[in-house]
Amino acid sequence: MPSWISFLTDTIHTCNPSFAGDFRQWLWQPGMCFLDDRLWWGEQKKRIAPHEGIDLAWYTDQQGKEHWLAPGHMIPGLVVPAIFSGKVVQLHQDFLNWSVYIRHDRFCRDGAVLHTVYGHVQPKKKICIGQEVGGGEPVAVLAAYPRSTVPLHLHFTVAWVPKSIPSRQLNWQMLSENRQIILLDPLKTGEWSNCCRMP
Repeated sequence: MPSWISFLTDTIHTCNPSFAGDFRQWLWQPGMCFLDDRLWWGEQKKRIAPHEGIDLAWYTDQQGKEHWLAPGHMIPGLVVPAIFSGKVVQLHQDFLNWSVYIRHDRFCRDGAVLHTVYGHVQPKKKICIGQEVGGGEPVAVLAAYPRSTVPLHLHFTVAWVPKSIPSRQLNWQMLSENRQIILLDPLKTGEWSNCCRMP
């Protein structure tokens, strides 16, 4: 069955054919998954808030060999696409790079609109707030963090955000603390099929 992560992976492969040709599957360790309460790198310290999504960093190739996403293997970087068409509604710096928020107006439920968030990335030069993007269109690049030793990774969040919340107020603290925002687990197939059937 499809899931958020399978659909995201397919769109990443479309934009990164050399990566796709050697990729087999993502790997997970404690701290990478939805609502995990500790970091997965370094001393694995407790997170400020439960993890709002998932971190993509570790995978196996077609021969079963394990790899970490690394800047030297992806020059100029892994291209990050929007999984659906939508509008860029927020851009802000995070503790590693930038976060890109996309609102998908085609998916609405109970007064809320589906949003996807791509964290720790470098937005494409043309990407700006208010810009419409197509499904599969590159919006950012995952490249080296110049001022951090945290391993390279793509953070991915899926959320139902009430229409009453101004998009320019969105940030990681609000996603964690606002009880009106419903975060979804990108690894669960049920949440894909129940919440976001393709029209």
